[in-house]
Amino acid sequence: MFFKLGFYTIPSMLKILLPLFLALPVFGHDFAACRQRAWTILEEGSRHQEMEVQLLTLFGAKLSQDEGAMTFYMRALKSPKPEVQLAAIKSLGALKNDRADEALQEGLRSNEIIIRLETLLLMAQRGMPGVSDHVEGLMAKIPKPLHSIFPPLFAMAGDPASLKQLRLLLSDPDDRVRASSAISVEKGGIEEFLPHIRRLAKQVSPLVQEAAAHCLGVFGDATAVPILKRMISSPFKDVRLSALQAYAMLNEEETLPLLLKEAEGGDLFAISLLGSIAGGEEKLKAFQRSTDAQVAINASMALLARGERESLKILAPLILTHRATLTAHTSSLKHIIAWKLAPRGPYEDPIAEARVNESRRELVRRIFLLPEEDALAFSYELLNRGENDYVPALMEQLYASGSPGAIALLERFQQKIGAPYVRGATALTLFKLGQKQRRDEIISFLKNHHAIELIRLKPMDEDDKLNPFSGPFELSAQETSSLYIEMLEALLTEGKEDGIELLVEAIEKGHSNNRYALAGLLIRATL
Repeated sequence: MFFKLGFYTIPSMLKILLPLFLALPVFGHDFAACRQRAWTILEEGSRHQEMEVQLLTLFGAKLSQDEGAMTFYMRALKSPKPEVQLAAIKSLGALKNDRADEALQEGLRSNEIIIRLETLLLMAQRGMPGVSDHVEGLMAKIPKPLHSIFPPLFAMAGDPASLKQLRLLLSDPDDRVRASSAISVEKGGIEEFLPHIRRLAKQVSPLVQEAAAHCLGVFGDATAVPILKRMISSPFKDVRLSALQAYAMLNEEETLPLLLKEAEGGDLFAISLLGSIAGGEEKLKAFQRSTDAQVAINASMALLARGERESLKILAPLILTHRATLTAHTSSLKHIIAWKLAPRGPYEDPIAEARVNESRRELVRRIFLLPEEDALAFSYELLNRGENDYVPALMEQLYASGSPGAIALLERFQQKIGAPYVRGATALTLFKLGQKQRRDEIISFLKNHHAIELIRLKPMDEDDKLNPFSGPFELSAQETSSLYIEMLEALLTEGKEDGIELLVEAIEKGHSNNRYALAGLLIRATL
């Protein structure tokens, strides 16, 4: 029998009042209560039906850096959604302890091939015992046309059993498997297999030749010069370029005229490769004047890689007049990059947008290879024109520089009217550089953005769904979200209690989708 107050039983009153009680801000710095509330939020998200919420919860668990989050990772590994399983495996990969190693074994029981591959990748990277047997077992169950994804696993494991399997795959009947094996030998630095690579370079398959040539160049194998010279005359463009790239690593002087011949034919990859060797600067400056915009762009990027100011003649107008943006394109085996013009956003495809952002980051990195005067002048123009897409990359470089000129530029834009994102980003960068008086600006930015759905994750690339080695899917925030999270992290590292109160306020007053990541930060802050 229940006691009654008016029309309500005590249980019914608790049902009404408990959510109100949980919604009250936690002041007085009761860290235990804060942590408990944060764990409750993650528990709720972990059991939510929507995949987006489950992923956000895993992101929050990752931010917490707490072993207690293992419960959520194990639950996610049993999810019927491959994306959730994959996110859990990647999160476990960031933990370096025995419990994480044991939990990884759960990924081997998944019905999804991609999950088992990703698990084996992490196990190989950690040097866990028995990897070779697991990889062999999985390879036996997968159709042979897909066997080209296995050589990297054997190369990463690097134990005698794995190297034995890799040696066998170097002689596999499938061209793609042999090419993948050669690339894996190069990436694993396994020089004992150089005799096998030289034999591959003499085979008829263009794909295998291309891979072998690149491997010979990276290893600096001088005995392979005659082989590379023959490959430079190949009828297949990718083979010629790969051989030229390798030959340049061994003998730049002889390579230059051969590479110029390819470049004069308008090949964008050849023009791009000119940026990796000395002596082609004048020709690149001539290419900059080409009426073919793609040729001019690649010549400019090649000059930029060599630290040449001439590169800005084309790049600055292109970027600063809002006409286009750049995207990176790779050769068939992804070791040579060319640049192409692409329309500016907005982009309907978030993956395309993510790739353009990576291209912007590479462009800014190259800009900062120029004398500081030029790099800062370019940065000023980007910030002054409101090119917010470049702000994350600019802040990275300005922070890395930390020079008086970089600090002066940041201070100049810290009060830019009508540009809250720029003001927030510059305030955070100055704060990280030691200007603790920027704390108030950061707190103001955070409070003004509590109600906005800021915690958004980067999308899963289509390539990642087929091959975990093409760009592994990580739970990471998009650029605007990253600024918000970095601000909170910066405040919390000071250990001041009002930072925790701000975090609690963001959880209670902000967008519901933000609270999972914020709960993870709260757990970390109250350790």
